[in-house]
This record gives sequence, C-alpha cells and structure tokens, in this order.
Amino acid sequence: MSKKPEMRKHLTSLKKAIHSFQWPVFSVAWQTMTEAECEALCVWLESPEGCTFQQEIPGDSESLTWTCDGTLKLTRHWMRAHGINEAATLPELEERGG
Repeated sequence: MSKKPEMRKHLTSLKKAIHSFQWPVFSVAWQTMTEAECEALCVWLESPEGCTFQQEIPGDSESLTWTCDGTLKLTRHWMRAHGINEAATLPELEERGG
C-alpha cells in the first residue's frame, strides 16, 4: 500500500494545525513555535534539506515522492536548531493532527 496519501494527509493536517492554534510566543525555558516558524518548518520539510517532496508528473498527486522516513526526526532536528521547545510544541502539533 502506498504511503503517499498518508503523507499528503499528514502535511495537510500539520498546516491546518498551524493555522488553527494560537501559538504562544515564549515559554518559561525556551521559545515555543510561532505560526511563522511553523510555516518555515513546513517549507523546510518540503525542501531538499527536509523530505525533498517532488511531484514527478505535474498535476498527478500519485507521482508524489519524498525521502523522509515518516518519523518526527527531521522536525525535532529543525526545532533544536531553531531553539524551539520540543516538549511543549510537539504534543500541540500531534494533538491537532501534525
């Protein structure tokens, strides 16, 4: 079974979560993710440094390919590199389908 529809659904859910959540600007220890940072994360995940999403046949959603492994490894890496509090932010994203 193809994981392509699942990955598209995951990214769509993540983007909806970004726009539906009122992101706090600061936590006690570290900055939590702002809406702008979450958008930047999505852009990064779609880039060659992230999951390298590519549509091999323009307009054909079934031709979508990517290189990520379906875990949160890259998301966690990006958050650490940007000083985002993973412990506070990841549960909020997961709760909203991200």
